[in-house]
Order: sequence, then C-alpha cells, then structure tokens
Amino acid sequence: PSLVNSITEDRESQNIFLSTNEGIYLYDPLTEQISQLTNMDCNSLYIDVNDSIWMSTREGLLITHLSDLLDNKSNASFNNLNERLDFPIHIFSDITTNRFGSIWLVADSRIMQVISTDLKPIIYEQDIGIMNNRILSFLIDQEDNIWIGFSGGLQRLSNLTGLRNFYPATINSFIYSVFQDKDQRMWITSDNGIFYFNKDILHDFTPRIGSANTKITGTLLANQNILLANNEGLFEVNSRTLEIIRQTPFTQILHSVESIFVTSRGEIFLLAGVDGIIYYLSDFYSPPQELKNKFTANVFQLIEVNGKVLGGNNAGFVAFDGEHFELEQETECNIWSLYAEGDKIWVGTDCGIGLVKDMRFDQMELSTFDRAMMIKSILPARNRNYLWLGTNKGFSYFNTEDQKFEFTINTKDGLSGDEITPGGLFLDSNDLLWVGTYHGISNFNIRAKSTQNFAPVCYIEKLFLNGDRIQAEKGRSFAQRENNFIFEISALSFSDETSVEYEYYLRGSGNEYASYHRGDEYRAYYNNLPPGKYEFIYKAKGKNNIWGYAENFDFIIRTAWYNTWGFRIMVILLLGTSAYLFYLIRIRAIKNQKDRLELQVKERTREIHEQKDEILAQRNKIEYQLEEIETQRDQIVVQRDLVVDQKQAITDSIAYAQKIQSALLRPASDIGDFFSDLFILFQPRDIVSGDFYWFKEMNDRMVIVGADCTGHGVPGAFMSMLGVTLLNDELESTKVVKPNEILGNLRIKVKDMLAQEGNIEDQKDGIDMAFVLIDKEKRELQFAGANYPLYLIRKKEQAGGEELEPYLSIENDVHKLYELKGDKQPIGVHWEETDFTNHVIKLQDQDTVYIFSDGILDQYGGENRKKFKAFKFRELLLSIQGDNMESQKCVVLAAFETWRGKNEQIDDVSVIGLRF
Repeated sequence: PSLVNSITEDRESQNIFLSTNEGIYLYDPLTEQISQLTNMDCNSLYIDVNDSIWMSTREGLLITHLSDLLDNKSNASFNNLNERLDFPIHIFSDITTNRFGSIWLVADSRIMQVISTDLKPIIYEQDIGIMNNRILSFLIDQEDNIWIGFSGGLQRLSNLTGLRNFYPATINSFIYSVFQDKDQRMWITSDNGIFYFNKDILHDFTPRIGSANTKITGTLLANQNILLANNEGLFEVNSRTLEIIRQTPFTQILHSVESIFVTSRGEIFLLAGVDGIIYYLSDFYSPPQELKNKFTANVFQLIEVNGKVLGGNNAGFVAFDGEHFELEQETECNIWSLYAEGDKIWVGTDCGIGLVKDMRFDQMELSTFDRAMMIKSILPARNRNYLWLGTNKGFSYFNTEDQKFEFTINTKDGLSGDEITPGGLFLDSNDLLWVGTYHGISNFNIRAKSTQNFAPVCYIEKLFLNGDRIQAEKGRSFAQRENNFIFEISALSFSDETSVEYEYYLRGSGNEYASYHRGDEYRAYYNNLPPGKYEFIYKAKGKNNIWGYAENFDFIIRTAWYNTWGFRIMVILLLGTSAYLFYLIRIRAIKNQKDRLELQVKERTREIHEQKDEILAQRNKIEYQLEEIETQRDQIVVQRDLVVDQKQAITDSIAYAQKIQSALLRPASDIGDFFSDLFILFQPRDIVSGDFYWFKEMNDRMVIVGADCTGHGVPGAFMSMLGVTLLNDELESTKVVKPNEILGNLRIKVKDMLAQEGNIEDQKDGIDMAFVLIDKEKRELQFAGANYPLYLIRKKEQAGGEELEPYLSIENDVHKLYELKGDKQPIGVHWEETDFTNHVIKLQDQDTVYIFSDGILDQYGGENRKKFKAFKFRELLLSIQGDNMESQKCVVLAAFETWRGKNEQIDDVSVIGLRF
C-alpha cells in the first residue's frame, strides 16, 4: 500500500492489520508476509475483546467478526452501524475502547461513545467543553481520563462519567437559579441571560424579555408558570406556551437582582445579595418597597416556615415582621444558605452544617468542618440520610448520619468552577443533579459516577548518595562512609495530581534503625546510617484512598576493615607489646636521669654559694641608691607644689578676665524691645573667648555686631577687648553710620594699635566681623562683613521682587534663605585691601536674620569626623523657622553638641538670631 492510515495489532495472534486507502492488509510477523483482505478504503479499525472488528470507511462504520474477515476477506458479512445507530457522520479518524468495553469514535471535533449496538451513541462536543478544533489524537488512560490532542495543545476530560458541563462558551457566567417546569424543560438564569434545555438542546430565552440587561433570575410559581425578574421589571411566562402572559415594569431601576422568593401568600421578595438590599412586593403589580438595614446585608436565600419568612447572614437568623427584617437569633458563624424540610431547617454556614428543629434557633445543632469552607446551597438527596451541599470548594455528597463527606466534585474533576452559587443546586425528575457555579452549569448523575478504585504505581525517581545522584539498583553494597541517602519517590495520578499521598519507612536488619513517614512529602532523608542491611519500603495512594502495592529497595552498608574484631585483637596485642617495651626503656631512662640529677645538684650547690656572696654586695649598693632617690623625690615634691600654686594663680587671673569680658558683653534682654524675638548663643572654647558680640541703640536705629578675633583663650580675649574698645570709640565719634565705612575706620585703628606694617606675620592678626545696622522706622537693614556672612530667611509668600534673588542660597516649601556674603578680608592688615561692601535690604514682618562665627561650621564630628559645614547649617536654620527664637537656640546648640559628640571643641562658637 502507498499510504497507511493506522496500524492495529491482534494481541492474541500478534498479527498486524494495516488500514489504507486501498483496503485492509494483514502482516504476519512469523512469515513476514503481507496480504490484502479488503479493497474498501479504511481510515481506522479496532479489534474488541469479542474479536469483533470495527472499521471506518467511506460507506460508514462497519463491523464484522475477525474470523469471518480472515476466512472470506472482501466477501465477509459487514454490518453498517451508521444506518442502525444513525451516526451524524461517516468517517472516523480513530477507534478505541475503555476498560468497561465501550467503543469510542473520534471524528473531526466530536467524540462518540457506543455503549451498545442497540443504543444511539453518546455524542461529546462543544456542549461539554471540548475545544472547537480538529482532533488529531485520542487516548483513554488507566484512570479513565480522556486525553485529546489538537494542533494547538492538549485537553483532559475527567474520568467522572457522571459529570457533564453544558455549553461552557455560551453560559460562562454566574448562575442565579436552576429549576424544571412541568414539561421537563430545565431553566437556567444567569448573568448572561436565561436559557432552557429541551431534549438536550439549548435555547436562549433572553431576547423574549426585550431588556438590555441580561442579568435575569427566576423561579417556578405554584401554578407551574415561570416568574422572571431583573432590575427593570417582573415577567410571568406560561410554562406550556412559553409566552409572557403578564409583566410589570419598575418605575425606578433597582440594584442588581440575584434571587427571587415567592411566599405562599403571593408576596414577592427580590434579593440584591452583597448590595445589602431586599425589595418587597405585596403582589405582582405592587411597586417594590426597598428594605435596607444591617439585617438585609448579604442575605442570599429566603425560606418560609409556618408562614414566617426567614433568612440568614453574618449576624445570624433574620425574620420579616411585615415591614422590616429583624434579628431572630444571633449566631457565631455566618449563615449562607437555608433549606426547610418539614419541621427541620438545614443551615449552611462558614463553619459547618447546622440543624434547627421546631424553630428553636437558639438550640441549633452544628457539625463543624473546615473553617475555610462556606456552604452556599443545601439540597436533600433522594436518600433521606444524605444532603447535597454546594460550597466554595465544589459540591459534596454529605452523610448526615456519620457526619462525613462521601465524595466531593470540584474543578479538579472537570467541574466548571469551585464556587457553587446560592441557587445553584437542583435535582431533576431523572435524578440528575444540576450544579450552577460562578462560571457555568453542569449536571451530575450519581448512578453513572465512576467506581474505579485506582491506586497509583509508586517508584523511585531519583536516588542521591552523599549529595551525588546514583542509579537505584537493588542489592547494592556501599562503603561505611557512603551512608547519607535521599530517596525521591513519585506516583502519577492524572485525576488529581495534588491528592497523591506517600508512605515510606526504612527498616534495618542487624541494627535497630527504623523510620516511618506518611504524607505528601516525596523526599526521604537518611543521614549517617550505621553499617548494616537496610530495606526502604514505599507505596502511594490516590484520590480514591486506595493504597498501591508496597515496593522495596534493599541495600547494604559495609563495616570498614578497621572496625572488624580481627583488626581490633591485632591492635590490642600490638599495643600490649609496645607498652612493655616502653616500660623497659622508661626504667633505664629514669636511672640515667637520676645519675645526671645528682651531678647537677652538686654543681648547683656550688653556684648558689657564689651567687649568695654577689647578692650581698648588690644589696649594699641598692641601699645607697635608695637614699639618693628619696632625696631627689623630696626636691620634686617642692617643685610640684610651686607649679600648682602658679597654675592656680594663672587660672584665677583668667577667671577674673572672664568676668571682665562678660561685663563688656551686654545681655540679650537689653535689646529685647527692639525686636519681636531674638537669641544669642555664646559658647567659648576656653574660659575666655576670642568671639564677642556688641550692640548699641541709636534712637530708632540699632547696631548689632558679631566678631571673631584671631586666636582663642587669653590672646583672643585681649583682641576682643580691643575690638569692643574701638567700636565704642568709633560709634561715639561718628554721626553718620554706614557699616562699610565703620569697618574701614576700624581696620585703620587696628593696624595702628597692633603696629602692623603689611608683612606676612602681621596678616595673621586681625578681626572677622559682621556689622549690622537696622533702621526700625524705615524697616531697612544695612550690612557689611569682614570674612563674615549674614543669612536672611523670609517666607515665600513675602519674597517678591528681584532685590534679593541674587542672594538666594536654598529654599524649602515655606521659606527661602538668602546669603549676604562679607568681603574676603579681615579688619587688620591684608595683602590686597579693598573698600568694604555695604548691603542694603528692605525688611518685612517675620524676617529672620542670623550672623555667626566660623566656630560652628569648622567643628569636627559625625560618624566620619568631618566638618559641620555651611550647607548643613543652612538646612538646620530653614527647618526650625516654625519655632520661637529661644527654642531655635536650644535646637542649634543641641545639633552642635550632637555633631561634636566626644570630639574636642576646636573654636569659640557664637550665633545671633533676630526676628522682626
């Protein structure tokens, strides 16, 4: 044949059948001969357990007996099943079977199951979720899972033959309710609209409603008609003709309606669920009355018991009193669902299933489960000892007698979604359970549920010895140091990969080592095993709780040669002989040592007598030297006392000088009335300071000076007193005060007082100074500086014009800081003397001015012992503008001390802050 479509082996005779376009061929592996059996084209064939051969041809699906085909070839008797079973298509690409004997046929995008040649085939296609692609390959595994291969991927259908998903592409939405009318139609209301099944054909009823809103819920009325509702109105449908016989539009659009409940009196309740609203209609044509309080929130179902309307939510049981919903009984668990059955009420909560008898809500019997499980729907099963429970983890068949779940179906079994909706369970007249989820509709036939008890086969996938992977060969022998093992075992279950549980243990023979484990951990660790014989035994179970056969892996850890008894006896004899020889050698050595010691004692005695005479001579010499040292000590004590007295006299003089300097520095309170707020931070390095401040009031004007003289301590103090004297003299003799001219005049006087002539040594002495003149009436500030800057901080909302913009240094969200720099020359001799610059600034309310010496900027500190620097000081001043000036002083001082830490203060520190 030129083209072979499929190859099939007869397992009994081992003959091979070839399906080709030219007919069926037989290949005999014993004779290696090939012969043609038929001349009809054949796409695929299958030989079942009864030796019937199924063939897919252009004429349809043909069946004949294998012996008839071998004997009569083309003249064999063929039965055409297309005519008998009414197949919708003729050609099948694959034919196979499952363990129950059903024949499975694959054609394009459909799969057909033939249970009997007397029954029509079951057709599986898109309505149960099969992808709408051409099927290329097909397999049924040992767990009865169906695997389908497409050009674009692989799909698995669950082995639970009782479960069927309907039209997942069409009804892929939240299911509000499921019910059956008197003509056996199944109705499904959802977010996507309302649908009904009639003889397994899906019909979309949504267009009949004529509403743009497809979120429709519904229920079956006592007269067997169908009541539908959305947020726009109510609709009653005749269940026989499917005509809308009456409707009532709402005058106002309601919240999303998720459930509808009709009482025996004809009252209608529309539940909005999570929106927390229930609408009440006394009859079909009444306008909806909105009921909303904390007892209507999250009510998803209502029931009627003895004429009383009941519901539940996170508060407990709630009841309708004719006007409002009120709390009937508080509960610890949130209530999701209710079902009334005679004098009993089944209660679904988030912590178990509850039972209330005779309306005694305070005596609810609760069977607790997993706290993470929410029972959203309850439905009695045909067996009165069972309940169907719809949860957020699938639906379950629950035995009320022993409080156990018989089984649970969820997405791992092929269900469209794990979350069952509050109205999502319904048992129809054929005992089919219809299940509505957040993602569509399914049905389940418990009688068709697979009863296959599959036990997965367990095997060692990897074995590691001392960290290296080795082959898992039974009976291997390992050295004593090869005693650290890791076994990785595996058991494959396609039905539910996460349900596999392992059991394994290590049993030792010749030692008492044993280990046991059961759980989902598939790695077994055994470290530092002692020598001996071992057997690693393992097995696994799947979802059906059936354990597979135990497998074993035996191995030996050999005892090292140095741990054998022969080696130990040899070592004992060797050690004994060695000890005796050592004893003899030791005795001889001790005798020789004794003779040497006696000789050494005599020699040492002679040396001791000689050393004694030498020690006596040295003692006399030491006594003489001791007398000399005591004489020198007395002289040093006299000199020390003289130095102490001189130091005290100098310290007293410096302290008196400090009093004089303090008297010259007037307190800040003397100018407190001139400014709204101010502070003066003055912290000398030594007792007296080379920094000083000075101020003088002249009618409506005030002069403030901050200065830093060359040096610190006593030399600096002398310079500061000279500076104060010269300022007093200059201001007394000057009628018109201009800061730059004052600094120029002071430079002349300092040079004259210090006899400076301009050489390099003279340039080391001088005064750095900031001279500030404030005119209160004109609200004007004049400033001149000698190596001394001035900072002005102003609120952004007042910082207008271009006057200060050239001086802008930094800013934050509220303030700007301007820096008026002094001239780079001192008051004293300088190698390039120029006139000092006079700065004039208009002041505004709440302006803050700072002048300061370089002592705070040059201080070393911080983690890396660096200088404080001007940028950090500017950021600090900007950050404290919300504080008063006394608080600012404390913050600045604290920041300086924190920065300095345990480092020595290197210079005098002075800071003056003024606020207008």
